[in-house]
Amino acid sequence: MRNCNRASVKSLNRHELFRTFCDLAVQSGEVKMVWIGEVDPAKGALPMKACAGSGTDYLSRISLSIRADEPGGRGPTGTTVREDHPCSVDDVSNDPLAAAWHDLGRQYGRRSSASLPLHEKSSVVGGITLYFGEEELFDVRTRLPLEDFVNDLDLTLDRFAREQDNKTLQVDLRASERQYRQLTESISDVIWSLDPIRFRFLYVSPAIERLRGLKAEEVLQAPLDLCFSPPSLASLRETVAAMVCRVETDGFKATLPRRPDLLQGDTNGERHNVEVIINPVLNELRGRLEIDGGTRDITERKRYQARIDELTLIDELTLFDELTGLPNALQLRQKFNQAIASNRSPIKTLAVLVFDIDNLRLVNEAYGYPVGDILLIAMADRLRAANPSANQVLARFAADTFVVLLPDTDELEAVAQAHALRQRLN
Repeated sequence: MRNCNRASVKSLNRHELFRTFCDLAVQSGEVKMVWIGEVDPAKGALPMKACAGSGTDYLSRISLSIRADEPGGRGPTGTTVREDHPCSVDDVSNDPLAAAWHDLGRQYGRRSSASLPLHEKSSVVGGITLYFGEEELFDVRTRLPLEDFVNDLDLTLDRFAREQDNKTLQVDLRASERQYRQLTESISDVIWSLDPIRFRFLYVSPAIERLRGLKAEEVLQAPLDLCFSPPSLASLRETVAAMVCRVETDGFKATLPRRPDLLQGDTNGERHNVEVIINPVLNELRGRLEIDGGTRDITERKRYQARIDELTLIDELTLFDELTGLPNALQLRQKFNQAIASNRSPIKTLAVLVFDIDNLRLVNEAYGYPVGDILLIAMADRLRAANPSANQVLARFAADTFVVLLPDTDELEAVAQAHALRQRLN
């Protein structure tokens, strides 16, 4: 499992992930052959994406499906993907479910098999099938490790999906920014000039019609109160007043352009996020101070950024246990790898404490899951209260298992802390 966890963290793409997991499964010794297929929704097919072990040549010659009305979809893998649950065959050479593979089972010594579904964003996207050299090997002893094995695959597929979503949004955002630059170069931004004393527009470019649905002449005749939301208008007044004061005391050269973000309405009642660039200038013909500015609609940019922030928040939430608020198994593995990487020096040590709640299943069955949840939350709170050190990592590793990482802690000190924590829990 350690190698599988490491592979899930290091894999950069689906192909590398599937190939590595297949190789690791065969290297375990009990698995004779393993293969992973991904669903092709358009064709209802299950093409093989990675495999390892003996006798894999036939996979490229057969048609695998997820449809129950096709022979290639009625086997263990097609069934587990279609019905979204593990499917095991205790005797590959005789079980009717594996009829198409009886001869291959005898030829390559495959006695039993287990098929499990793969998920991405909670939807089935494929399946993995493992063949073993012993009959009835998919039992209590092997089921949990295999489900953990596949859960690592699911978590990594979710990570790939989030990373792809982020990349897509980044590409969209960069494309949007390129579009804004092109609009600026073609003078599509609204260019205007403002009288800072009367606080009225002196000039507005025709591009204002695209932003607000009003012609430039209509905007020139209207007060600024109708152009901006009240908070934005107050912000603009404050910025302009401060700029005028700075010019009067320090001159034009000491005054830098300002870029306030404001809200501006249009004729349809919609609000637009706009970036306003303002700069004080001296109108030599009229002999007065004026404010020249440019307005750019950044509504779409704000939406893209909000979506990126939302995905970032989702990514952070996937690193914490929803019930207890503690770091979950995925974050624990990341912290553990970081601690190992930082403890290269022979004088540094890392201790790991593991706490299990015995008979939690019996509590859930007798009193219901809400009572079991209360017990888990109470244990998390006590462990959290007993671990004040900032460099210690407390995590919920599994349903009834908590783990504490103790950097720079030797064996004697770790034993003492374990006794102290156990005393606190009791």
